[in-house]
Amino acid sequence: MRKFFTSLLLLVASSGQLLFAETGAAPNAAPKVMATAAAAARPMLDDDVRPLAVIAPTSGCDKTNSEYVTIRYENLGSTYVAAAYASFDLIYPDGSELLDYGLDFDVNINPNSFVDITFPYPFDMTAPGTYTIRAIVVYGMDTNPTNDTIMFTIVNAGNSINTFPYIDDFEGPSVWASYTNNPAVPSTWQLGTPTAASGGMAPLPGTNNNNAWITNITGNYSVNEQSYIYSPCFDFTGVDPIIEFDLWWNTNSNHGAKFQYTTNNGASWTNLGYFTNPPVNNWYNDNVIPGLAWTTGPNVGWAGTGATSSSFVPGNTNGWVHAKLEFTQLFDSANVRFRLALGANTGTTGPGIGFDNFQITTKPNFDLVAVELVPFQFGCGLRSNEPVSIRIYNNSINKIVGYAVGYTITDVAGAGPDSFASEIVSDTIYPFTYYTYTFNQTANLLLGSLYDFTGTVYIAQDEDNTNDIFNTSFINPVNDLPKYITFENGLASLEDFAKITRSQSRILVNAAGAYGGSTNGMIMDGGTQTLGWSDFDALTKPFEPNNNSLRYSSALLCVRAPDSLQQLKLSFYLNQLYHGGNFLWTNFRVTVNGVAIPVSITDTSGTVSQFVPAGNQKAIRPDVSVIGTNQTGWKKIEANLMPYVSAAEPVMRIGFESSTKFTYNYVAAGGTANLIDSIMVLGSFIPLPPDCALDPYHPDCPCGQTPPAAGCCPDPFNPNCIIDTTSVNDGITTLIKVSPNPSSGDFTIRMMEAE
Repeated sequence: MRKFFTSLLLLVASSGQLLFAETGAAPNAAPKVMATAAAAARPMLDDDVRPLAVIAPTSGCDKTNSEYVTIRYENLGSTYVAAAYASFDLIYPDGSELLDYGLDFDVNINPNSFVDITFPYPFDMTAPGTYTIRAIVVYGMDTNPTNDTIMFTIVNAGNSINTFPYIDDFEGPSVWASYTNNPAVPSTWQLGTPTAASGGMAPLPGTNNNNAWITNITGNYSVNEQSYIYSPCFDFTGVDPIIEFDLWWNTNSNHGAKFQYTTNNGASWTNLGYFTNPPVNNWYNDNVIPGLAWTTGPNVGWAGTGATSSSFVPGNTNGWVHAKLEFTQLFDSANVRFRLALGANTGTTGPGIGFDNFQITTKPNFDLVAVELVPFQFGCGLRSNEPVSIRIYNNSINKIVGYAVGYTITDVAGAGPDSFASEIVSDTIYPFTYYTYTFNQTANLLLGSLYDFTGTVYIAQDEDNTNDIFNTSFINPVNDLPKYITFENGLASLEDFAKITRSQSRILVNAAGAYGGSTNGMIMDGGTQTLGWSDFDALTKPFEPNNNSLRYSSALLCVRAPDSLQQLKLSFYLNQLYHGGNFLWTNFRVTVNGVAIPVSITDTSGTVSQFVPAGNQKAIRPDVSVIGTNQTGWKKIEANLMPYVSAAEPVMRIGFESSTKFTYNYVAAGGTANLIDSIMVLGSFIPLPPDCALDPYHPDCPCGQTPPAAGCCPDPFNPNCIIDTTSVNDGITTLIKVSPNPSSGDFTIRMMEAE
């Protein structure tokens, strides 16, 4: 016998929800019900009522001892329903049952409409686990009893954790749970000890690291798997959390995993962290993982099968790595849950993901972090009084007023002096903000090529001294004369340059940029984002700060240019690719020490023209008069660098600067790009005879050779080489006197005064 309670409607909400209480009074107005479009699409019986869904309580955190059940009932029939009996059974996580909580409802439900009924019985759902509600409706005229009962589950994830640090090594009963988003493919997540079948995964070293969450302990994850493991609830009220865990992955490059959070019991999910988080944190190594398309947000995450030594490079971990993320996305948030989601589409699967030692800590009251060395202004050709700047981060909830900073710079080869600084600063750094500090003490970086750098910060009340110091190294790539760059060594060829790229620009080496018989060349192009480009800025100020600045790139070549040089020349080959017949979308210039310089241009027909940067001609641009070719062909660019040789600046910074709208299309050899190859910087310490070109392929005279080899010229890079007078200008021999006799050993050479 089912319990029977007589209840009439007390309140009809505009949403269609009905609240019942035990009373004998009749309602003053008929209750409102909601129409359902889905019911209208089904074959209609005369009389058919069913429980449609359990509306409340919902799965989530922090369930109380006074939860009320709301069930939605739907009239699928062609006639209205005047009264029915509604009830439910509640099955607790431990298997115990509370049966037959019911009531009569006396309400008209029109055809294809529903009504929400809240039962007036509070239930204790504080125990974590899965609750099952069996919803039942009894309607005497019902002609389809097969749909009179539904089963619905509610998961209480437990009370929110609000005490930190929180650590779960998964060695005991886990409060994490595994789910699938694709009913056709079960989740392969398992809690256990890795085996040889786990794709080479082994337990982390240590006595308490046997268990981990793993996708299929004895094999690979599944094709088309969409699964995740779900955390307990966390309350970050007044807290700025830091998340850390150990991770192992080995997947198809199209498959992978990401970390997400929800604050609404899984109704929506948001990615935690970004692909651009520092590589040292091991947070995401791939920004396009097609298998994660089932999740919300960008398809970034961890993926790959080939070993990789750093983040940002798709590949497996080749062992466990420690992932860490400091973030402000969840500051002061409650009802937070996390998930590690796996996504796979078609293709070969792999061992998958390992996840262990999850922990949450909080930001300290006072913590000043020495972050990094700020790149030097030029990147090469560093000077004897180079300004030094470091980035500092206030990783605490309080502002920091006053601190100490310092640096030590050591020349690895010992060619130059070491540099030191220690300074007291009175500036204020606000919570969770970065600050760039430039030291008053400059550094002497003129002579070295490789330096070790140590940066430090200090405050007396610092709660974490492990991040007060950082060590790094930097190079001062300075090249000696002569300098030839043909890019035949691939990406290694770019080590001669200091490079600047922005979010929508690239510098790379590829066979598509090769000139003549070369196999590689340098390509400078734009990005995939075409919005925001200004043709007007490209015309009037192509390289100054403008709307196109994200497409700017620079390859800076530094060479030693002592003021004793007599000749100094730059030459290279340039091919400009354009798009749509628009010459403003491809821009290039040569600079010396940051200033654009004039060059001579020899085109494919042999015609020589002069380019002088001025007015609206501040960039070398393609000649688009021959529409359809989309490229200018290889042009020889030459520049006399002697006007820029200075005793005050013994290192010359030669800039190859580009601003283009689009990326280069390798397949169609189109788009917009500046292709560069066969760079030569040649100089001479002596005046060369007129018939001797400054050319690396012209044979030099061996020192002291008499007579000289046919067609040879003096060695322009060896001022100590005795020059045979027969290869010098006619008449100069009459001005040279040698004494005493050279055969005796020591001798001198002097120029005689002209008579």
